[in-house]
Amino acid sequence: MAKRKRKQKKRQGRFSSILIVVMALVVSFYLHQAIGKEGLPTMEHSVQQSNETLSQITTPVKKVTTSPKIDIQQSEEPLEIPRSREMDTRVMSRTGYAISFNDEWLIPNWVAWRLTPERLMGKVKRTDEFTEDMNLPERLRVQHRDYSRSGYDRGHMVPAADMKWDEMAMRESFYMSNICPQAPNLNKGDWKELEEECRNWAQQHNTAVYIACGPILQAGKKNKRIGKSNKITVPDGFFKVVMKLGKQPSAVGFLFPNDDCNAPLESYAVTVDSVEVLTGIDFFHLLPDEQENLLEATNGIKRF
Repeated sequence: MAKRKRKQKKRQGRFSSILIVVMALVVSFYLHQAIGKEGLPTMEHSVQQSNETLSQITTPVKKVTTSPKIDIQQSEEPLEIPRSREMDTRVMSRTGYAISFNDEWLIPNWVAWRLTPERLMGKVKRTDEFTEDMNLPERLRVQHRDYSRSGYDRGHMVPAADMKWDEMAMRESFYMSNICPQAPNLNKGDWKELEEECRNWAQQHNTAVYIACGPILQAGKKNKRIGKSNKITVPDGFFKVVMKLGKQPSAVGFLFPNDDCNAPLESYAVTVDSVEVLTGIDFFHLLPDEQENLLEATNGIKRF
């Protein structure tokens, strides 16, 4: 841990610049939605005119000091599953998670699951057996060897450690459809730290935690691809949104560059609204509108 923290200052500048680019995409997308294609300003103009907006997105915790005044009880509804979009043409239900798979990218659009204290008590051992997803057509089945010598890790979206409550759930977490090309230090470092924190939050608050995550790809960009049998798209970054309910409901989003970044988790934390603008995905839409709007507009990292 000490070794990783010593690297933080060296990489902080690099991370900050990447995060600014990601935030610039958020602003540009928002402006595009608001005024239409004909009046869309350039990326440079958007950044110059939107410093205050970027500041609000990247540091909203400073403006929010109290918990939302709502009491949302646990629900049997699949609150973790995002609203369906036209591009979600291949949504599949697993034992422990749901997934929207992208036929062009050969990685998920999103993966969503519910984590509970009871499920964390499971004793199923990690298999480490990456397998092709036989639920997909043969032309879409990514192979374990497609990642070999690519320079990228086989990064789980739903982590195996969240699926130890059921043998089938554990096996399905190693389907290659649940995997994305991730920078090695991200996969083994900050991404893993957030996975561990989500499990800690479920246990600490003794409540269900609703999670969705997936890749971020910049619109119009020709991304790098890896693979021998298949050509798998390498994402620009990754998102994760997390929500807990009960007497102190909270929600928070995270944005990570797909790089060997190293920073405190709080520096990746944003509002869920920010992730929605960047990805075009509507999270937690099954909540009543008033509750959804309040939770998603607040960076709730301090209340987890």
